Amino acid sequence: MENKKLRNPSFDVIRIFALFLVVSVHFFLHIGYYYTPIAGEKLFVMTVIRSFAKACVPMFILLTGYLMRNKKLTPKYYLGIVKTLGIYVLASVVCLLFEKYHLKLDVTLKSAIRDIFEFTGADYAWYVEMYIGLFLAIPFLNAMYNAMETPKKKLVLVGTFLFISSASTIPGMIFPDYMADVYPFAIYLVGAALGDFKVKLNRIVNLLGIALLAVGLGAISFYKSHEKGFVWGAWQSDYSLFVLGIAVLVFVFIAGFDMTRAPKWVHKSLNVVSDSVLGAYLVSFVFDKVFYKKLLTRVPQLWDRWQYMVVIVPAVFVCSIVTSIGLNLIWKLISTPVSKAFAKIFGKVKKPL
Repeated sequence: MENKKLRNPSFDVIRIFALFLVVSVHFFLHIGYYYTPIAGEKLFVMTVIRSFAKACVPMFILLTGYLMRNKKLTPKYYLGIVKTLGIYVLASVVCLLFEKYHLKLDVTLKSAIRDIFEFTGADYAWYVEMYIGLFLAIPFLNAMYNAMETPKKKLVLVGTFLFISSASTIPGMIFPDYMADVYPFAIYLVGAALGDFKVKLNRIVNLLGIALLAVGLGAISFYKSHEKGFVWGAWQSDYSLFVLGIAVLVFVFIAGFDMTRAPKWVHKSLNVVSDSVLGAYLVSFVFDKVFYKKLLTRVPQLWDRWQYMVVIVPAVFVCSIVTSIGLNLIWKLISTPVSKAFAKIFGKVKKPL
């Protein structure tokens, strides 16, 4: 999914940390947070943590923009989506087998095939759907971005897309809400700009910015949801400027670490885990079902459940990564014939995907 020549350990850490934030966001979904009146100190802290964790999706897209900003339209380019689709299918099979044999749901071969094609085979597959659309647009986004002759014009382009995608978060704007759907393109272009301009910030200023945005967004969400169930709104969506601001600052903070001198085993380990992130994200549904069922049974009160975040989130994260590493090994076994089949359409491929 990225340009191998640009890859470095910091990018692996960003991807891994973004997955950890995804698992953290799902924690709030499964413990009943959204259906509980938001009031009190514990719920405020939870709301701030959730606000910080919401940076996960923008971080993934920022990384895609950073790493793929120089990709050009060629027949071979389209082979880059094959592994993503392959891992999605394998993860869907795991999820569907879990539903059939553990959850005892009525899953047939016909319904399983239908679910895979409808991107419901894995419950969290909406990101794969979104990424396919983004992937198809990337060469054209790059052509548009790189056609801007000066840094100023590039920034105007990025700012324009951001304005279009986030305008619905600004009271009184005339753009219809559906214009926010271009947010993956806007965030991708921000990532491309981060790669171009090599943004660096003072560490203290960077951390303070993250803390202020997370607490500020958490306070807004807490205020709007006070003494009632969680109120959803554009201010805390994936296209929110608050959320994007947190994502950018976290991205810049991690990317600013020089990890080139780390031992080779560290590089290789991070690479293996990073390469397993997509599959781990998809199969985390399985471990969510297992772990949270036990938590909800044993701990009936929401304000008592939140302290188990330090146990359950790492447990789901690790189990998902280990399972995904297995999926990657399976993919390596079948990728050669798959790559050869696609090569007949898109051009000669010298090695497996």
